[in-house]
Order: sequence, then structure tokens, then C-alpha cells
Amino acid sequence: MEHAAIREAARLIAAARRGTCLAELPPALQPSTADDAYEIQVALAALLQEPVAGWKVSSVKGFGVLVGLIVGSRNFASGTTIGLADVHMLGVEAEIAFNFDRAFPPRDEPFGREEVSEGVTAFAAIEIVGSRFCNYDDIPAIVRAADFMSNAAFVAGSLRPEWRSCDLDTIPVTLSIDGTEAVRRRGGHAGD
Repeated sequence: MEHAAIREAARLIAAARRGTCLAELPPALQPSTADDAYEIQVALAALLQEPVAGWKVSSVKGFGVLVGLIVGSRNFASGTTIGLADVHMLGVEAEIAFNFDRAFPPRDEPFGREEVSEGVTAFAAIEIVGSRFCNYDDIPAIVRAADFMSNAAFVAGSLRPEWRSCDLDTIPVTLSIDGTEAVRRRGGHAGD
């Protein structure tokens, strides 16, 4: 995408974050690749004057693993009350998140699971998914990815140094909203 199109797409999404929902991005401003979506995210964070507090990842059919920015003003500690009246579509996902305890600088060979495991600490988290698009289901996933992959907020629990002794594939998870159990399951992904 041309830089002007990236900036304009970021401007439209920023306006939707501050006001009414966005019906769609005009076709000339829609990302078609992961790199386009990332460039719009970076431009959006700069336009909003937001520091990057973290990243989310998700597997998206046709695009593989995509990365979404989590910005500083939408990163909260457990127990925080979060106003979400300005978010047009809401979802809640229980997550296992990771704090990077050391840097993993770029290198030619990929990092192995064991090596990464030794450099991170897990913690329970909640992602609040929200869209600045009026009709989430009608917007292609790669376009939604440009809007921080629909991240509305991230709530971090306490670091759990003993996490390596847990089987993350079968760990029990209960999500309650206002004291009412909404989900109970063992491991897995919200999309499974």
C-alpha cells in the first residue's frame, strides 16, 4: 500500500475509535496483506500517540498467524473498571499470556519452544475484543486486523512463575461476568 493510503486508513479508524462506528474502509484503503495491516496499525498507534504495551497473535484463515498491537491506554491491571460504552461490538476472551523476561533479538534460525519457554513468564489475562466497524461480520479479517486486530482492552493478572508445571492444553478455565459463570472449559482456543 502507498503511504498516503496507510495514513488515511489509520485516520479513519482513529476517528471511529473517537466517535461513531465505521461502516467499512474504502476499497483503496483496505489492506490485502499482513504487512499492509501492520503498517496501518503502526500508523494508527502513532496517530493516537499511543505507546505499544504488548502484542496479541491469532491464526487467521488465509493469512496464517497475524499480530495485533496492544496500546498503553488499553492495557489494565486485574481489578480495574473499564469503560467500554464507545466500543461497538464486544467480546471477552480468557487468555494465557506471556511476559517476556528477556530480549529475543532477531537471528537467522528460529527460536525453539524450550528456549522461549525459559525466557517468559505466563499469566492469566482477559482480552476484551471490540470493533470500530459497525458490522464486524461483514468486514474481512485482514481489514479488522488493521484495527489492532479488534483489541479493545487487555487485562493482565499476576505473573505465575510456576506456569511451566501446568499443562496449558488442558488447564481448567472459568470465565465469570458480574458473578455469573459464562464459560467453563479445559484449555483450547476461543475459536475452537
